[in-house]
Amino acid sequence: MKLYFIRPVIRKCAAWACIVIMSAALSAQSVQPVAPGEEEEIIILSPFEVVEESDPYLATNAVSATRFNQPLKELPMPITVLTSEFISDIGALDIGDALEYSGATKNTTSISESVDSPSYNGVNVSLRGYTVDAVYRNGFRWSGNDDVLFIDRIEVIKGPSSVFAGTIGPGGTINVISKKPSNKPEGVASVRYGTWDRLRAELFWSAPVNESKTFKYLVGVAVEEYDGSPYDFAKSRKNVVGSAFEWRPSKKTTIAMDMQWLKVDSVPALSSVIYLDPSRTKILDHVPFAFNRHGPEAYSNFVQMGGSLSVTHSFNNDWFLKMSIFGRYTDIDQLLTDGSSVATVYQSGVRTVGIQPRSVQARNYYYVPQVNLFGQMAYWGIKHKINVGVDASFTPTQKNRQYKGANQTINMDYPEYAPFGDLTIFYQDLDVYSNDRGATINNIFTMFGNRLTLLQGYRYGTSYSRLRGLRESTVMDKAAHMPSVNIWSYGVSYVFTRQISGFFSYAESYVPQGWAFDYYGNVFDPIRGKGYNYGIKADFLSNRLAVQIQGFNIERFNIQQPDPEHPGFNIASGDEKSDGFEIGVIGRPWKNWQVVASYAYTDARVTKDPTRPQNVGTHASNRPYNQMSAWNRYNWSKGFLKGFNVGVGVTYVDERRGNPNLADLPGLKLPDYTRVDLVVGYSTKIFKNPASLTVNMGNLFDKKYYQNYDGYGPPFNVNVTLRCRF
Repeated sequence: MKLYFIRPVIRKCAAWACIVIMSAALSAQSVQPVAPGEEEEIIILSPFEVVEESDPYLATNAVSATRFNQPLKELPMPITVLTSEFISDIGALDIGDALEYSGATKNTTSISESVDSPSYNGVNVSLRGYTVDAVYRNGFRWSGNDDVLFIDRIEVIKGPSSVFAGTIGPGGTINVISKKPSNKPEGVASVRYGTWDRLRAELFWSAPVNESKTFKYLVGVAVEEYDGSPYDFAKSRKNVVGSAFEWRPSKKTTIAMDMQWLKVDSVPALSSVIYLDPSRTKILDHVPFAFNRHGPEAYSNFVQMGGSLSVTHSFNNDWFLKMSIFGRYTDIDQLLTDGSSVATVYQSGVRTVGIQPRSVQARNYYYVPQVNLFGQMAYWGIKHKINVGVDASFTPTQKNRQYKGANQTINMDYPEYAPFGDLTIFYQDLDVYSNDRGATINNIFTMFGNRLTLLQGYRYGTSYSRLRGLRESTVMDKAAHMPSVNIWSYGVSYVFTRQISGFFSYAESYVPQGWAFDYYGNVFDPIRGKGYNYGIKADFLSNRLAVQIQGFNIERFNIQQPDPEHPGFNIASGDEKSDGFEIGVIGRPWKNWQVVASYAYTDARVTKDPTRPQNVGTHASNRPYNQMSAWNRYNWSKGFLKGFNVGVGVTYVDERRGNPNLADLPGLKLPDYTRVDLVVGYSTKIFKNPASLTVNMGNLFDKKYYQNYDGYGPPFNVNVTLRCRF
């Protein structure tokens, strides 16, 4: 078993460890504990905000899907909530690691994409057989890179949900809820060092400014230096700064802001690291794991800044108005290589692949204003909540300029990297403008002593986009007005006993097809989706253990496919379907034992393909039939092992279809795998403040496996984290 061991960086680790310990010491001198018998002020939260949970893993409420703070047991929709404590306990490097434990959710981010070259488009995952088109942040379409330091919880909405999220695919979406300023002074300092000389340091602080706690803030900073990688040359540096404040100028008005700035400079690893033999019928064997086709000259740098500002005003105890705006800026500068994943094999045994260097300079601005009116009323024994909202998203400019260099070949087994040379081949220079607008209404009716809940939602949406070529060789000016859509959702849940409820729901989704035109110049209708969810939710062991058993049936149609009569053009004629069921368990079966487990069966396949009938019945790429995960954590609260904790995570993924552009042949399938992760920790106090030392061992048995059809999962790795709360 090949182990990539840790090279010491004593000075860096010692310096950051001193910062952690000094933070605890200073906190011990300046922050006084609450005196015995002294009670803290009770803060009454808005019914439209998430409340803190008593159990660190088990969430009982969610705001996604309806934008109300609604009990999960009464909500007639499948939503999985992953808390910040769970994300921290498993040692997640990004939200994709945590999503592995959410049923029917497949993280498709390979090791080369996640750490050596973090994506500026956010996490790459699929839900119930369909790729997630966008990740949301506090209800805003985000699709950016969210650092785990600022994440409070992740809410996974499964199935079509365009009433909540607007333009998304039918598999569902992810809403990341960021941390809010605290009512009392609290902070966290940590340093982590691990395999491949990877160092990360974090500092986070939150506190009220005045005694009345009408103004609160938080600020955080994280620095990562990855000086090594399982791939040749790959490394990166990541800097993150974030802040938020909440100000209540009056009892009826709240102003809130949050911001995150992120910068990544990297020598990337090529994400497409799975190569095919010349016949394209099987995966090429024995390619060196460390081979990085990009070479030492490549780089991928990007800056991302995003934030939101909201004003919430309560007219009375029942009616609230919330006005918000979100903005994001992204600047990308890359020098990468293109090339086929098909190798050339000579009679001498030499194996080569072609590469072509390509530069990318892209800049993007993105704005989302939202206005929502929330209300609640009661009549005839019925409790009625209503949310009426309007929103829009603007991309006023999205510039993308690219050049290419001369073609080269490189030996895969004994690579020698030639200089890229000048990149003089013009590839594209585009400016894209887009505008999505929508209006929504959600109604929640609760009756019969909160036993019966009815959900109704509607969204009207429309979209416009414009594409312009800015060079003489690519002069174009295309505009696309998407036909308006009417999207509906319905749901019903019934609480049979205090522990058990059942639900059934129907929902729809849509995704505009941008500036895509058919041969006759007509704009394609949006890709539409519809789906049914049904199941049982149960709470056991005095509400310490939550269990969900649910089935689903999803369809997607209006998918673009090649036009057989007009080569180079497409027609919207394809359909797909995904059926399956999930079982999820979250909670604390015993006092010191915490568990998060799931199983999912997903059958996602093509149901209609008039131009390529041989594809009908084929399974979707990288979508396993069977997928299981289980995280178990046990901590000792007494005895000679007091303070120690052990966590074991096991993930199983079934055999999957490989490259979606090739035939579904046995030699191209991705084999099943089982990955085991181990976490060992010790908690104590430093200067009366909680502190912990944790050792995370990922892929404990060094299993070589494919994360997706063009990338591996990480080999065995170790990360050691020292964390102190003050």
